[in-house]
Amino acid sequence: INFYSEVYTDNDVDYVKKQLASNLSANHVFEDKRSVLDVAVNERKYEIVAILLKNRCNPNLIQGRMLTPGEKESDEINLEKSCMYPCLVREDVDMTSLLVQGGFDVNLRDTRQCSSLWHAVDSGNLEIVQAILKSRNVNVNLPDMTKLRPLHVACLHGHYDIVKCLLQRKAIVDAKQIRDLTPLILACKAGCYRTVQSLLAHYANPNHQSSTGISPLYTVLHNHRMQRNPKIIALLLAAGARVNPNLLFVWRFSENLEVFEDMKNLHNVLKHESESPKSLKCSCGKMIRKLLYQNRLFTMRYCDIERQVKSLQLPTSLQDYILLKIV
Repeated sequence: INFYSEVYTDNDVDYVKKQLASNLSANHVFEDKRSVLDVAVNERKYEIVAILLKNRCNPNLIQGRMLTPGEKESDEINLEKSCMYPCLVREDVDMTSLLVQGGFDVNLRDTRQCSSLWHAVDSGNLEIVQAILKSRNVNVNLPDMTKLRPLHVACLHGHYDIVKCLLQRKAIVDAKQIRDLTPLILACKAGCYRTVQSLLAHYANPNHQSSTGISPLYTVLHNHRMQRNPKIIALLLAAGARVNPNLLFVWRFSENLEVFEDMKNLHNVLKHESESPKSLKCSCGKMIRKLLYQNRLFTMRYCDIERQVKSLQLPTSLQDYILLKIV
């Protein structure tokens, strides 16, 4: 067959159309076990890929077969062997979009159980993330083998725009990875103020404590100066973070954390918080965020809490407080 050389050497689109019209299968597999589509994607032949997909090419075929319902990925059939993987590696937005539109299964995972969305989030490429999220079947909560979900990864890197997209698509805000850490704890570790703010506005738990005693407040206080953002401390307290007086004593006098040297009044602020009940304003804000979060669970695939708050007949200052735009 001359298809290989004619198409991928000369980029002959008309030749492709002619061969397909002559009953050549759009799912043809060459002797090296690569399909027509695999080669077209690797060679970045966008128009040919579009033609193949239009002619019922199955983008989920890997070496001539695909996973059956209930079958798990294997060394032979997984994301790394698929036509999508090179697109993720080179961050090819246009080709990714073509494959998603053509029905590629974006929930297929690699040997580490990372999905296409997981990899796109890890790269920090918002356009590829958005392209994958256009798939009707995308699962935004698929974890890898360490239970890291796309939201964890986005928070770990401080990718605020991606975090916002995932939350709008109902990513589980308090999901725990293998060490019992939530996205909020990882966002605090990264020191990304806007990410922390967005998570808390979506009713992330500011008081979650891992099995080893790590909480969002613990994380911020133990951060190195380069990652520490003092505004995040105020943000956590406004969202209802509790201060344990015994732990505060340990942090200040036993561990002698450098944050207390850098912020001279911080110990007094936290001590006051540990001895005082939360204000009515704080409690009301938390309750409204809870109700909005519960409503989010019953909406369709897309939910924008910020837009919902803006639609409420409330003063702008109160809207900002609910969304924690206060620091």
